[in-house]
Parts: sequence; structure tokens; C-alpha cells
Amino acid sequence: MVSPVYFYYANLIGYTRVLLLATAFYNCYEDPMTFFLCYGISEVLDALDGHVARAYGQTSKFGAVLDMLTDRAATMMLMIVLSHFYTTRWITYCFLFLVTLDIVSHWAHMYSSMTRGLSSHKTIPVDNYQILQIYYNNRRVMGLLCVGNEGFWLALYLLQFTAHPLASLFMFVTAPLAAIKNFINLVQLAQAGKDLVALDDLARLEKKEEQRISKGTKLKR
Repeated sequence: MVSPVYFYYANLIGYTRVLLLATAFYNCYEDPMTFFLCYGISEVLDALDGHVARAYGQTSKFGAVLDMLTDRAATMMLMIVLSHFYTTRWITYCFLFLVTLDIVSHWAHMYSSMTRGLSSHKTIPVDNYQILQIYYNNRRVMGLLCVGNEGFWLALYLLQFTAHPLASLFMFVTAPLAAIKNFINLVQLAQAGKDLVALDDLARLEKKEEQRISKGTKLKR
């Protein structure tokens, strides 16, 4: 029997996003308008799926992973496309760094959250860096930074096909938001490493304590 989780409304939105992104990137080099519309609609749906999941009581681990992987794939593919347009070496290195940072930081954060037994990767303990608490606990802040980040990359994309001043204006307006979002990725990676090391230290101390107790028991014998 097929699980109903696959058919949760939020997950259906996720599948739709995947199809929209596939259509977008199929047309990314020859039909910028189709790309922009499909990518843009996918981002709008990204803002809705979480609300739908909570409204219908259909939150799921599968949906959370589907959402994150779709987000990461979309940003990664867009940066790869941009690296074909902006071929100056230092700009290419920037794209390589930011793609790597985006994927690695989110993977590390997700793994750290699961290892610590948190209910969601968006659950941020109070002892974590404050900027992460603000980002994940305030949906408006998260939404603004995510829209700004994606908007910046889309503006760079559009500037390859049009010299319209609105595209340039949008790029300059969203650039600071994109910078903050990527700085948060860096902080997120650092926090994940810090949390995992803390777990390792705890496991090491517990092992030492077990060895001490075991040694004491043997001496008594």
C-alpha cells in the first residue's frame, strides 16, 4: 500500500516545483522568459508549501527533505548557469565557493539537527548563534533573505539578456540580502561543526567514565 505521505498537499506542491525547475533549466539558455517565469513560480510555491503543510496538519520528514533538496538543487543549478555567463576567473571562483558553501552548510546543519534529536532543522536551541535564531525563528526574516538571495541570482541572469535599468536596480537592492544570506550559511556551517564536536566530547567523556567504572569493578574483584 502506498503511503498517504506521498500525496500530502505540501508534497504535491514540492513535485510541482521540481517539474517547474526542470522546465526552467531546459529553457535557460534560449528562452529566458520561460526560465524566469518557471523559476519564479517555483520560488513562490516554496513560500507556500510550509504554510499548507501546517494548515492541514501534514508536516513530514519526507516533505522537509524534499523542500530542502529542491531549494539546494535550484540554487546550485542557477549558479552553474551563471558561471557559464560570467566567465571571469575570480567570479567563477566565487560561484564555486558559494555553491559549495550552500550545499555543505545545509547538509551539515541537517545532519547536526538529526544527530541531536531535534524535531526539525529549523528548531534552533537558545545556545546557538543569535543570528541563526533570528533567521530560523522569524519567518519574515527568513522569507526576506531567501527572496533577496534568489532575486540577486535571477537579476544576474536577466542582465545577460536585457539592459533594462530595473534589472540593474533589482540586483543592487537584493545584493545586501544575498550577502547576509550567504554569511548565515557560513555561520550555520560553523555552528553545525561546533555542535557535532560537543557531541563527540560528550561521547568521549561517557566512554572514559564507563572505562573508569569498569576498571573499578575489576579491582574490587
